[in-house]
Amino acid sequence: MISSTILLINTPAASPVLPCWDAAVVAGSLSGAGLTPVHYDANLDFYRSHLFSRAGILFNFQRIQQRRRSGQIPGETYFQLKKMYEAVCETGIDINEFKGKKFYDPNYFISCKNKINACLVLASHAYSPAVFLWNGYGDGCYGDCNPFELLCQQGLKKALDLDPKREIFFVSSPDQAVAAQTMAKYIKSGYPGVQVLAMTK
Repeated sequence: MISSTILLINTPAASPVLPCWDAAVVAGSLSGAGLTPVHYDANLDFYRSHLFSRAGILFNFQRIQQRRRSGQIPGETYFQLKKMYEAVCETGIDINEFKGKKFYDPNYFISCKNKINACLVLASHAYSPAVFLWNGYGDGCYGDCNPFELLCQQGLKKALDLDPKREIFFVSSPDQAVAAQTMAKYIKSGYPGVQVLAMTK
């Protein structure tokens, strides 16, 4: 029997602060059509697990160290990046804290914003010439410099364990194209029986 599960994927890297309304609308439409929609917010997972977590921050800084040793990052720039890393590496960024009253304290809000800025700068230098911004992602990552390959091996793989037979990618801006292509390639190479669709604006 063909699985009724359909996986709805919001692809990164649109923004660390924007939810995907399109996926919610489509999920509501499919619920009454004999299908079982499952939403995987890969955009949120990418920022939370790969850019803002302690493990993600450390991984990105290790890439920066490798680029420094190969002469791709000047000494002064590396020193500034090291200071940023030390400022955020102790705790990372706990997304759950954004839900509490503490987040509305101006000093705490500014502290969180500065941490997010530092994480975006670290990721940009780790995967240069890519640029991670509040409002999107500047293209430039391919091959072994593609930050979305690790996301496929971890978060996307867990979503695929639900055995969906169809996937719909939501690509609302060009900033999401590289991630969508990377994830689609991963699915087609490891799960050839899965139908892959993309919804764009």
